[in-house]
Amino acid sequence: MSFSSSAGSITRNPAVTEANRLHEIKQRIALAQAQMDRSFDTLELALMQMSDARAQIATLAGVINQGSST
Repeated sequence: MSFSSSAGSITRNPAVTEANRLHEIKQRIALAQAQMDRSFDTLELALMQMSDARAQIATLAGVINQGSST
C-alpha cells in the first residue's frame, strides 16, 4: 500500500489502493476461471465415460436378447 505524508499526517493514496483492489479482483477472476476449466474438464470426462458405459450396456443387452431368443 502506498502512503504519502503531508504536514505530518499520513494518508492513503486512493489511486494505488484502487489499483491494488483491481489487481486482487483480477487474480480472483483468474483463479475462478481456472477452477471452472478444471470442473468443465472433469464434467466432460464423466460424460464421455457415461456415454461409453451406455454403449457397453446396449451391446450387452443385444447379446442377452440374442441368447434368449435362440
